[in-house]
Amino acid sequence: MDNLFDIAHVDALERIKIEQDKIFLQQQKGRLGCLAGVDKTLTGKEKRARQRKMAGEKNKLAHVSH
Repeated sequence: MDNLFDIAHVDALERIKIEQDKIFLQQQKGRLGCLAGVDKTLTGKEKRARQRKMAGEKNKLAHVSH
């Protein structure tokens, strides 16, 4: 169960050319982590951007109709 979501290639360390990427992959082994905070932050930013865009479009339509 510990490696259930381990999706790297068996020879990933040989395939990876960038040393920093190798180190990152090695640090993931057995590490508990969660990206929910990052995703939640991004989702909030995207939602606010959509709301601003919709408000701008409504404003534009209001000025055109008058």
